Amino acid sequence: MMSSGEQGFQLVMELNEYEDLGGMHLSNPLQQARKKAYNHLLRARIFPLLDRCLVMTDILLEHYRSVPGLKPGVAFLKVPMTVDLERFSTRWPECDYRKPYIAYCGTSSFAKDGVDILIRSFAAISNQYPGLNLYLATYWHADGPRMLELIRETGLGKRIIYLGPLDREEIPPFLQHASVLALPRPDSKQARGGFPTKLGEYLATGNPVCVTRVGEIPGYLHHDESAFMAEAGSVDSFIAALSCALGDEVHAARVGKRGRAVAETCFSMDVQAKRIYDFLKA
Repeated sequence: MMSSGEQGFQLVMELNEYEDLGGMHLSNPLQQARKKAYNHLLRARIFPLLDRCLVMTDILLEHYRSVPGLKPGVAFLKVPMTVDLERFSTRWPECDYRKPYIAYCGTSSFAKDGVDILIRSFAAISNQYPGLNLYLATYWHADGPRMLELIRETGLGKRIIYLGPLDREEIPPFLQHASVLALPRPDSKQARGGFPTKLGEYLATGNPVCVTRVGEIPGYLHHDESAFMAEAGSVDSFIAALSCALGDEVHAARVGKRGRAVAETCFSMDVQAKRIYDFLKA
């Protein structure tokens, strides 16, 4: 078999999580078999041809750098994520959501994004902030039924609102007009290896962000400085983070502004595109 270099081109891949994660939650035997075959193809046929590789985190860098059978001299570049800052810099018109509100945008997954922790945390502070609402813009797959059941159990169905997935153009105003943006991501192999792209969008709004200390997130953000941080998997800790963000609007606005500065420095589409261009050109 000829290598990619011998054919006059280079093989470049972008890998943002462990290759085996896609099959972790599959229950259909056919899907499991297809994923197993795909992983075998990656290891046996594709990785040996690899010339350059973009990865999201240091842990993925070490993981893929140590894959058996790689050609000598394969080049790696860590690119945590990219966000179009201009998309969130435009001042969008008010949307129809009842303000003030906490916003979450992502999946309904308890294991991946901690939606159950967010719901329980909001329920715990709901009496302290009687006018506050929680909007969940999530896909139904993963834990949709469990999510709705948990909302019913809280008795806050009029204040915890499931929106379903939003269209691309609906996301910027939804995030921009929120009082707080929340991401209570639990600790997991996926969280340790990957990096949540929604966090870049949160930070790009300049609004205060509550997020857990998991994976490489603490390498970019610091508690009470550029975000309000909580311990992964802890409802009590996330309650504390939300209380910090909601308790002092002036201070929260300063934290949000510094979070935006982190996005400009580390996650900007323009900054990362130049790094990728230089990497591919070298």
